[in-house]
Amino acid sequence: MKRFFWLILVLAACLPLTKAGFFQTDDGIFHFYRLASLIRHIEAGHLYPRWFADFAFGYGHPILNFYAPLTYYLAFLIHLLVRNPVLAMKILIALSFVASAWAMYLLGQELWGEEAGFVASLLYTFFPYHLADVYTRGAIPEALAFVFPPLILWSWYRGCFLVGALAWAGLVLTHNLSVILTAPLLFLWLLALVAAKKLTAKGFAKLILSLALGTGLAAFYWLPAIGEMGYVFIGVAGISRGYEKHLLSLATLFKPHFFYPYTPAGTVAIHPIPLVFLLLALGGAAFLIWKGGKDLAFTLILLLTLALSLFMRWEGSLPVWHVLERWLDSLQYPWRFLFLTAFSSSLLGSGLALLFLRWQKAWGIPVPVWILPVLLAIPAASLSLPLKPMPLTSSDLKASSMWETDFQNRQIGATWTAEFVPIWVKVDRTAVPLPRLQGEPKYGALRVMPKLTPGPQRFLDSRWEIETPEAIRLVWHQFYFPGWKVFVDGEEVATEPLGPLGLLSWEVPAGKHSIKISFGDTPLRRWALSISLASALAILLWIYLESPGALKGIASGVGIILLLLALYPFRPLPHPSPASYNLENKALLLGYSAPDSILPGSRFEVTLYWLCLESMDENYKAFVHVFDPATGKLIAQHDGDPVGGFTPTTRWLPGEIVIDSHPIVIPVDAKPGDYAIGAGLYRFPEVRNLQVIGASFPGNRILLKRVRLGER
Repeated sequence: MKRFFWLILVLAACLPLTKAGFFQTDDGIFHFYRLASLIRHIEAGHLYPRWFADFAFGYGHPILNFYAPLTYYLAFLIHLLVRNPVLAMKILIALSFVASAWAMYLLGQELWGEEAGFVASLLYTFFPYHLADVYTRGAIPEALAFVFPPLILWSWYRGCFLVGALAWAGLVLTHNLSVILTAPLLFLWLLALVAAKKLTAKGFAKLILSLALGTGLAAFYWLPAIGEMGYVFIGVAGISRGYEKHLLSLATLFKPHFFYPYTPAGTVAIHPIPLVFLLLALGGAAFLIWKGGKDLAFTLILLLTLALSLFMRWEGSLPVWHVLERWLDSLQYPWRFLFLTAFSSSLLGSGLALLFLRWQKAWGIPVPVWILPVLLAIPAASLSLPLKPMPLTSSDLKASSMWETDFQNRQIGATWTAEFVPIWVKVDRTAVPLPRLQGEPKYGALRVMPKLTPGPQRFLDSRWEIETPEAIRLVWHQFYFPGWKVFVDGEEVATEPLGPLGLLSWEVPAGKHSIKISFGDTPLRRWALSISLASALAILLWIYLESPGALKGIASGVGIILLLLALYPFRPLPHPSPASYNLENKALLLGYSAPDSILPGSRFEVTLYWLCLESMDENYKAFVHVFDPATGKLIAQHDGDPVGGFTPTTRWLPGEIVIDSHPIVIPVDAKPGDYAIGAGLYRFPEVRNLQVIGASFPGNRILLKRVRLGER
């Protein structure tokens, strides 16, 4: 009965997630965009895409090379079942609430009994910063990170060091800033284990081994993230000292309240200390110290953690921040220390459960008064939560929607600080989707007209055939970044960044050649993966030696995942139809992808493959028409600046291959019959199509193909 009541209260924290859409938060939409991009890349056959090719207005971004990936992969596994990224992420959030509560219950129960475990877990669940992570900040990975600290410390306390290894790897792979905050706590907990004589020499050796194996297991992520940090803006930006603006006075930090004063999304974050939780923690700590016993060392460590987490938010801690800023500056905001406040105050607050339980037994009270701390804390934390619903469906997570959000926010790559922009990009982030700026260089026209034929196309793997009478430099419409490789006739060729945007470029010799453009691993990434595989094998060996039956469970889990992947509807490999149409020596249409048949009300994309022939002084608009070939009458169209409206043609470089997709919606009342799909470029506002040299099309609208419009 207790556990059922506990589960109901934990699930109460998830109730807002039952509403359609999501909430207006500071960062939440970014994580949905990342999940959607991961799904698109996996569907294209890229199982671990360090580079998201559809980010940053279509120029690509190394998101998973630097941002911890576990949140998105767990959500993807759920997506395999529900086939809906929004629902998948919301289910993951709900599971994270339950898992973090269960982990804290295990630790609280181990320290002070079942009732203390229940209270600690519920205080942890409803701690205002935990709720804010989901409902106002949208910091979904940080909310998931709440699962791991209590699980690690419980495993150390119980001597279940294998669990500790996996939990430590889980934390590293979930939220790197939480790792920085948790590391001192782990050291203090180790001291408490030694002081309480809970750790033998053999146990200490296993603890160190578990940390080493957990660190090694996550090496495929953290080693390149650290070693290649100098390739992106965040690695060369230096110390920002942004934390100085967010340290608080004591009056602000301990602002009187009962119902927690949340910081609404989109406003300057304050996050004062939740006084109800603090008072419960101090009361519980006082009783636990008075009670004494073998676990007093853990009480003192928790009290010290609480004090340090409060101190580091006070403006008086500025000298400490300055001394430690090499490590702490990446936290950006001192209020992140609430992560430790939540952990320590929840465990300390559970001490009151022991006090009330003692009173209950002494006075013969028939009701469980030990639950009173929770009944006080839950309304204080939840009733003032500023929930602002935001409509959100799978269709809102298209790359074009993300680009529009970035453009409106004057940002790039679904972040707030452009931290993952490669260092070879020389223009400001706000200029990337704009026409060529005054003072930026122009490049000479191509000296030859190559014959370039598209082959199979994927996000991170593109194949081409080329015939050119002399050497030519080609440019790929992606930011240059280590890992991009180009092979000509199977031999890797040198690449380099070109132009103000630092795009990937390479030289092709005269003659007929096959070209492969792909994103792969650097030597450091390969070493990191080797370390992770070796650590995984060592962990499996450890499991076999200590609990061989668990291997069956692991094998079953892997088998289920492989079965879901086998049943998943992966997208067929796109193979564009070739074309070769010269538009006034400005651009060459190389090919296109379009459906063979359509239906009334259907939505689809037509993708055009362009080669820029010379630097342009006008921003031409690209168009795709679906029309009656007999009369020329349009039934559907899409036009605008290429690549979703964010790559004006004055941004194109001579030799640049630009992949330009256009969404088309067929009217529901369209009459069945034979239609045609046409495309081209036009001047604006003059609205005159560029002439197609060497071919004749009515109105210079290139006829791509004929399609059959069927009946619904």
